[in-house]
Amino acid sequence: MLRSSDRIMTTHAGALPRSERLRGLVMARSQGEPHDAAELADLLRQEVTDTVTKQIAIGLDSVNDGELGSRISPTTSTSASAASKRDPSRRAKTPRFRA
Repeated sequence: MLRSSDRIMTTHAGALPRSERLRGLVMARSQGEPHDAAELADLLRQEVTDTVTKQIAIGLDSVNDGELGSRISPTTSTSASAASKRDPSRRAKTPRFRA
């Protein structure tokens, strides 16, 4: 466990955005549909590398893979995505903080 007596340590919790292609491949895998496993592995490796690099660049103390390879619930991912595209006011509101 990371600890500091000088400052508050930072991280994030939950899934981070993934590309449409990765989303499709992860969805196919989780539903047992045919997919290119090698492409999934390569794309996942690249997107996790990019995600971790961005977390380090913004100064997070504890970085992770952003759940990029985790199973996607078809109901949640498609309905939430579709709803936010139809009605932008339904998108999650995230407070913006400035240093």
